[in-house]
Amino acid sequence: MKIEIPSLTETHEPYRAIEERRTQLNEKARRLRSEITDLTRRILQNDGDANAEERVKDIAAGNAPVEKRSLRMEQEQALRERRETEAALEIVEERFRREHHNASRAVCEQFEELHREIYTKFWTAIAEAASARCEIDELHGELNRAGVEVLGPIAQKGSQLFSEPMRRSADVALMLRRAECEGFLKSRQIPEVLR
Repeated sequence: MKIEIPSLTETHEPYRAIEERRTQLNEKARRLRSEITDLTRRILQNDGDANAEERVKDIAAGNAPVEKRSLRMEQEQALRERRETEAALEIVEERFRREHHNASRAVCEQFEELHREIYTKFWTAIAEAASARCEIDELHGELNRAGVEVLGPIAQKGSQLFSEPMRRSADVALMLRRAECEGFLKSRQIPEVLR
């Protein structure tokens, strides 16, 4: 069965918007980290003032030096901007998780009917298998009461699928009754011994 699942962004507009904002902030944070790394490298190479030589040349030529921002000031600004961006990203991440949950719920709602159909089929098959298992137990019980030792191929019970013995307290009985309560089965579909 091939099922076409709509994307979360197509299904829930608030999710699309917050995912877009999250992507923008992550890109900005990545860019700022790179910029800070570059500025730190340049500061270490130039002892913090790459423009000093240029200003000295301007003064020597009789020109008024053009004051340029120092690398340290640029680094401070980039660090502040990165802190603010990361703080904003934490807020957006919380919204993103909330909207991801809401978007997932919206997608799941589109499949409730299909899920109910599949789940009903599943529990009907389990009920039929449990019924067959009860019939096997009944056959074995009749053979034992007649003094017959159950041997050979008919000794196979499928006990790997259901707990032994098949009775009202068996795991499968509890699951089938729960499926009935949830509307996936009718009481008559559950073997009487398991009701």
